[in-house]
Amino acid sequence: MRPEDEERLRELKALGPGWNGYQAPSLSEKALEGAAAFLERIGTDALRFRIYPMPEGGVQLEVDAACEGCFPKDAGMDFEFHPDGRVVAWLYGEAFAEVDGQEVQGAG
Repeated sequence: MRPEDEERLRELKALGPGWNGYQAPSLSEKALEGAAAFLERIGTDALRFRIYPMPEGGVQLEVDAACEGCFPKDAGMDFEFHPDGRVVAWLYGEAFAEVDGQEVQGAG
């Protein structure tokens, strides 16, 4: 895992209840551990991610838009680590409208 990713996860772990100015809970340990394990497994030579807190207590990893050539234009990928341990991957953009003949639900 990159040192900056490790630092960002520490920052997110320190967020208290109401961190978003409303009633968001602190981020769940399960979501933080899942995101950390994923980043550790990806390694430092693969994709770079932007790391965000989610209002329900999860962690979102968004593939950095600066990743030239990773995706077709106007396409991208996010991973959401939810407090209950679920992990959701989102592919978005017209390039991912169909994958192996299966429609993929996008995020917008």
